[in-house]
Amino acid sequence: EGGVSRPMGWALRAMAARVVAMAGQATKNQKAAVRSEVKERLRRVTGDEAARESGAIARAFLSWPPFRDATRVGLFVSSPKLKEVQTEGLIEHCLGGNKKCFVPKVSGDGLMHMLQIESLADLSPEPPYNIPEPKERDAVGNPRPEASEVGLDLFIIPGLAFDDQGRRLGRGAGYYDIYLEKFFKSQERANRARPVLAAVCFDCQVVPEVPCEDHDMRVDALVTPGKIFDFR
Repeated sequence: EGGVSRPMGWALRAMAARVVAMAGQATKNQKAAVRSEVKERLRRVTGDEAARESGAIARAFLSWPPFRDATRVGLFVSSPKLKEVQTEGLIEHCLGGNKKCFVPKVSGDGLMHMLQIESLADLSPEPPYNIPEPKERDAVGNPRPEASEVGLDLFIIPGLAFDDQGRRLGRGAGYYDIYLEKFFKSQERANRARPVLAAVCFDCQVVPEVPCEDHDMRVDALVTPGKIFDFR
């Protein structure tokens, strides 16, 4: 009996590993299918529809307490090429009010940072998607403050697909997944409160269920043109 238990144990572990690998591959295939479907839906969204739904989302934010009461907001700069919810109006509102605004900057090593800006004039388009980004230093040569150094009250992120349980599917590059993991760990070490993590999307980006893996992070809220889903 003792002579067969170890080989049987190895076989069971090997079988378990194969099952996990197959499940992981199945989830990746499901993610690819959802990405393909939602990208096709976005291709059918007209410029007028995008502007109308983006306006509805911006108005929803203005009366939503986590945005209204925030003094430090992390916010992505939208890309027309990617057909994202337009965020210029929200950025202008932050800059014109009592809110510090932090936006993404992808450095030469491919990592994303969230840097504070003072004006939309601080942004200039960067390849390959011509997404406006700030320079790492301001006009007088000082390093721009990074969100992880001061903390955020609200962090607004994009995504490709979402469901009504807070699951998010990105475009596959992993910029936000990598940054968020590091950001939240840095805030925990600094004993700062975790910001509300909110996402925005057009109606066509909401799907019945987003395929999810253990490491995938869920959002605290999802703001669509017609509804705010608050999962907290």
